Amino acid sequence: MRVSTGLERLDDLMGGGFLEKSFNLLSGTPGAGKTLFAVNYLLYHAEKDKDVLYISLEESWKNIIGNLPEGLRKRYESCKNRVHYLDFGSIRPLLGKEILNIEILGETISTSMAVHNSKIIVLDGIAPLIPHFEATKEIRMALFELSQRIKKMGGTMVFTSERAGEMISRCGVEEYVADSVILLHYDGSSRKIQILKMRGSEFIYGHHGFKIEESGIKVFPNTLPEHRSKKIEKVEFGIKGMEKIIGKMYSGDIILLSGPPGTGKTIMAYHFAEKALKNGDKVLFVSFKEGKEQILKRARELGFKIEGIKIMHRNLFEIDPYEFMWEIYENTKDVKRVIFEGIGHMELSEDVKKVEYTLLRNLKMRGITTLITHTTSDIISSYRLGTPGITYLADNIIDLRYSEIGAELRKVLVVIKSRGLEYEKGIIEYDIGKRGIRIIGKPESLEGVISGTPRHLEMKKRVEKFFKG
Repeated sequence: MRVSTGLERLDDLMGGGFLEKSFNLLSGTPGAGKTLFAVNYLLYHAEKDKDVLYISLEESWKNIIGNLPEGLRKRYESCKNRVHYLDFGSIRPLLGKEILNIEILGETISTSMAVHNSKIIVLDGIAPLIPHFEATKEIRMALFELSQRIKKMGGTMVFTSERAGEMISRCGVEEYVADSVILLHYDGSSRKIQILKMRGSEFIYGHHGFKIEESGIKVFPNTLPEHRSKKIEKVEFGIKGMEKIIGKMYSGDIILLSGPPGTGKTIMAYHFAEKALKNGDKVLFVSFKEGKEQILKRARELGFKIEGIKIMHRNLFEIDPYEFMWEIYENTKDVKRVIFEGIGHMELSEDVKKVEYTLLRNLKMRGITTLITHTTSDIISSYRLGTPGITYLADNIIDLRYSEIGAELRKVLVVIKSRGLEYEKGIIEYDIGKRGIRIIGKPESLEGVISGTPRHLEMKKRVEKFFKG
């Protein structure tokens, strides 16, 4: 049997939640969210008409409730008759002249469990108990005895410990007694949750994102649910002549457009979106540059009708990668095409690289066709085509660039990669008109176009012939 952590996605990571009748360590640095996590655990079960018990040895219950986000306080008010608590102030009269120790605490907890018929328990902070022990092995034994007492009464307890540095827990022994160990990380800007241990059970390793919201905690796993699409459909880009250039495209393909500013990447994305809408398909347009109104305004000026698309605008430098990945997942459940517009050169963290790979792979498996526009810094010759994760997964890579032809700076494209066997392997010139992209064709009798400095083949032959005599 399993007992929910109160967080659906965390339950999924742990194979269903805590084991019933278990002793579970929640450890983290100051400000990581331990108390909020613990309160959320209690309130989830109290809202399901279960009596729950909260024990705090370091802070009064009044302060704990007062420091909760407004949404959590409202949740507490709706079920507070089911929430029972003991703090050090309420335990003190029971002690008389004695000092609080683990034996007295254990007896107090078990009595409260029996009185309130509580099986869901939180012990928030064990620091006041530590000075009474002379050696860490004594702490370990005392915690073991407490865990056995709680489990014998059918309780599932979460106990918190503050960690410092690289240690897992305050004393370095709590994790050995616990049936499960969860670490909370906070570096001042992002929050991560990590499952280190689940006794007798499988779990998903690694760091996962989480966020503290008004109503509680939201977890963003580093994996996504996998649903493989059974239907494969042919996909059209929406630009006349493009299919002959890049070959056949199918649902689930990833297309990368790479090039410097002004080469028409966004306009190609408009073509791609409009074609989907004409087919009755839904589109998600994710922009890292412009807002919704700017995107629609520019599209209207060029004659594109894409008002029906769903638009998300995000700052690439501020988003949490795990939260972003799940936001995309939730917004693509009924979508056939996704456009990521405005990705440029930046140093990506390992977390971002993993999220990039996981998200694109998930979209591919679900049969969602993805177009990515990637901005390069080189104007004439662009060889940096995107991050390794994108280029590895991409089915089609189209490089857009400028080339000097006939004393003019013109636009050309070249297909760097295509899954299809039949695609154009030469250089193609195109331009941008009042209605978007127009394919012109191959530059006549030129070579070196890809370098930005083309040469006439006829002149080259004459020079070679001259020197050969």
